[in-house]
Amino acid sequence: MVALIPTPDVHSFKHTKKGCFIILGCDGLWGVFGAGDAVEFVQNQLKETSSASLAVRRLVKEAVRERRCKDNCAAVLIVFKH
Repeated sequence: MVALIPTPDVHSFKHTKKGCFIILGCDGLWGVFGAGDAVEFVQNQLKETSSASLAVRRLVKEAVRERRCKDNCAAVLIVFKH
């Protein structure tokens, strides 16, 4: 029998006028990215492309192709805009 034990990282923050986003990712993504690394990667992608869709695709591509993720790798990016 395989058990699923969800242990999320939970952070509270105040929403400011500065752009904010949330990265929801499966364990494969977090196996090759630290939280800070993923945030920095997405910030750079959003500055470059201004596209949340393209930024999250590049995040997953980086995890699989460059960082050699061998587990399930999926992510959702939620961007808050004013």
